[in-house]
This record gives sequence, C-alpha cells and structure tokens, in this order.
Amino acid sequence: MAFNRLDNAKSHKPQKGDTLESIAKEQNQLGNNISWQDISQYNWGTTDKDEAENFMRDELAAYTRTEDNTLALSPDDNAKNEIKIPVQFQQQLIPLQQVHEIKLRKKTTPKQFLGCCSIPSVTFGFNSSFIRPSVAEDLVQLEDLAKQKADAKVLIFGHTDAVGDELYNKKLSERRAWSTYAFIVNDPDVWETLYNHKDEDWGLAAIQEILQDLGYDPGPIDGKIGPLTRSAMRAFASLPEDAPINNNAPFRKSLFGAYMSSKHDIDLPRERFIEPGFTGCGEFNLVEESNNASEKNRRVTFYFFHKDRQPTLPCKFADIAPCKKQLINENYRHKTGFRCNFYDSFAKRCPAERPDIFTTTEVVLLDSNDHPVKGTQVNALIDGEPYEASTNENGTAKLQHLKSAKICEVSFSHYPSGTWYPVDK
Repeated sequence: MAFNRLDNAKSHKPQKGDTLESIAKEQNQLGNNISWQDISQYNWGTTDKDEAENFMRDELAAYTRTEDNTLALSPDDNAKNEIKIPVQFQQQLIPLQQVHEIKLRKKTTPKQFLGCCSIPSVTFGFNSSFIRPSVAEDLVQLEDLAKQKADAKVLIFGHTDAVGDELYNKKLSERRAWSTYAFIVNDPDVWETLYNHKDEDWGLAAIQEILQDLGYDPGPIDGKIGPLTRSAMRAFASLPEDAPINNNAPFRKSLFGAYMSSKHDIDLPRERFIEPGFTGCGEFNLVEESNNASEKNRRVTFYFFHKDRQPTLPCKFADIAPCKKQLINENYRHKTGFRCNFYDSFAKRCPAERPDIFTTTEVVLLDSNDHPVKGTQVNALIDGEPYEASTNENGTAKLQHLKSAKICEVSFSHYPSGTWYPVDK
C-alpha cells in the first residue's frame, strides 16, 4: 500500500489511553482504512510489535499500559516526536509515451536491543560498590559480547536488594553502576571518590583484597593494617622492607589503576557507552522477589543497543520520582519483580535477567583432527530468530535463547571453506 509523503502528513493529537490499535480504529471510522501496522511502518519502518513499542517508549514517552499489556499514550507525556497519520496515496492516471520518474520510499529500522550480560551479585558486598576480584570470570562474557557487537552502544544499570530506604537504594545502585563504569574504562579517580564516600565503607579490607588479587600477600582479609599488609603494600610500591608506607590517596590511585588494568582489563572504551554511561534502578527491578538481603539482586547489568536506536532514558540521578512514574501493576509486567515499565520493556529479552524463560545451547567446533576451532563466529537461526556467538579457547560458542525454542540452524561465517558435520556426544 502506498501513502502520501511523511512530511505532509497530519499529526495525531494523543488522548489518554491511545494505542496504535485504537488510533487505527478511529481512522477507519473516519474512512481512512489503515491498520496499526501501517501506522508503525509509516512512522518507524517496522511492523514488529515489540519494536513498535520501543519506538512508542523512546519517541513518544509512552510508559503506561492497557489491560491487555499494550503501551498507551497520554497527553501529558513528554514526547520527543509525534505520530503521523498515513493516508493512502491516490494514484492518478499518467499519459503514455513519456518518461515518468517515480520515487519509492521504504523506511527500515534496525533492532534496538542487541544483547546483555550481567556481573552477578557475588561481586558486591552488602551496602557496597567495591568490585571484588571474583568479577574476572564474568568479564569474559562481557568482552565476548563487546567483540560480537562491535558497533553497539552500551549502558550499565545498577541494582540493589530491597532492604532499606528506596531513595538510599537508588543512590547505592548508581554508585555500583558508576564503580563498574570506572572499573571498565580504567578511571581510578572515581574509586578514590567512592572509597571516601560517606555512605560507603570499603576500608582496608578492599585494599587487602586487591593486593591479594595482584599477587601480594596481605595476610588475613581483616581490615587491619598489620605487618603482612604493610609488607604487601611496600612490595606493590617497589619499596624496601623498612620504608614507611601509608594507605593514602596516591598509593590507592596507583593500586586501583593496577587492579583495573591487570587481568580484569577488557577493551570497552568510553566512546562505546551511551552518555552518561550508567544509571541506577535501586530496588525497583528485583531478579529475586524478596524484601530481605539478597545477593542476587545486588548486581549490575550491561545492555547493548544499536548505535542508531539508543533508548531515551527517563531516569534521573538521586531522584526516584521518574521511577515512581513508571511503576506498573504486576499483571502488566514481563517479569513480576521488575516494577519499572521502562526497564521491564527491554529486560524481557535479557537472558541474564530472565533465567526463568531463557536457556543456553552450546555448539563445539572441532577441526578434522578434533582440535578446538577458536575465535570463529557462529550464526544461528533459532525458531527463525537470529543469534550469534564466538567460539572460545575450547571451540565452544554459547547461544542463549528461549527455553520454548525447538529448531536451530547453524552456520560458521568465518570458518575456512569446506564441509562440516555435527558430532554426537
């Protein structure tokens, strides 16, 4: 179907509760025979319902939901753009035996959500933003995803459990996300700020954990600066055993910098992040629904978005008012623990946040001598949806997909030409 030019189209004035379906129904009553898919394709170049809702969220600031869990508009939404109403092009007769120039317009749109991964709870202590050395195992997945989605833009979301005050937890989640961002982009000055923050208590125990991780034995991780800890500090600073040493700002900056750039260092520079790089969700998005202390909820999650489809953040730092505005009834959520409509709208696709509906299929690639083939991209169609992953040192690629999926087609785009076949185990 052909429609008149977008720049000449009329804008729709939203009424409370408007959906794409209701707008199309209203237009049909006026004699303009269009569907919600026509409206979506005309405005955003997609007829995929999830993608259309993403545009409604980002372009039209739609955060409320109807009884059938469809995003709805409101006149007081702080929309960036308007919905244009398509009107079918009235084709006119053209004279024969002449050259006629006809312009075709096809609007396409890339998918917004490209992937996610999480730094799990064991990385953070209660009421702390210090990143423990155990993070090294989780960074492998993050680095693999960053390589696979080399053009994607990244945003870090911090979370807390539900113990304590909502505003306090919002600020704590922001510090966790900020700490992680600094850890990834190697910014020790941020850690010095957090080390001295009035609501943080990293203390000497954090220094001892870092020294131990870097190969300098501080003795027991007890938060006390005894002889073994001082000896480890001197060894790190390349000082003689009898030299004075203090846990001061210059020492910590050097230590934090070494920790960030050691085995934990990955290639994910600042320019890969959506400004400001991170935000905090507080206790509004729980993976484990509990009002008690929960390590599973003390986490940060990395989301990868298409560079041309970056989401519009409604979040504000140290302010839960935007969070409160987006709280949705449990019946309308994709995951009941996620109370924020904005976060819930894309976290539903995140295997790290939805282990209840996602699972992992492993593909092992071996050469003719049964040696692992590493660093090869694996492309898969799982129930028609595209997935990709890279093989690791063991030749293994992990494909995370819905548990309900049944059919998988696999190809290896970077593998040398030749034949391959599955090996039963």
